[in-house]
Amino acid sequence: MKVYGYKKKKTKKALLKAIDDCKSVDQLFALVQHEEINMRMHTLPGASNIPPKRLEIRTIDPKSTPLDRLKAAVRLTVELTK
Repeated sequence: MKVYGYKKKKTKKALLKAIDDCKSVDQLFALVQHEEINMRMHTLPGASNIPPKRLEIRTIDPKSTPLDRLKAAVRLTVELTK
């Protein structure tokens, strides 16, 4: 589905700043949709036949919010793909 009114894609630097500036999950998801960022879900091993991407417990800050963890995942995807 194309979203009208969204002119052109952001540069990598502008996109990383936009990710940091998101104040809510819906803003972050809208940015992911508009920029057509493809992400892979983290799943339980039995949930599908796709090999899961394991998260190490050491990489998760216990004080971070779910929004912060989503931002980190989106930032990592952008840094690795763009």
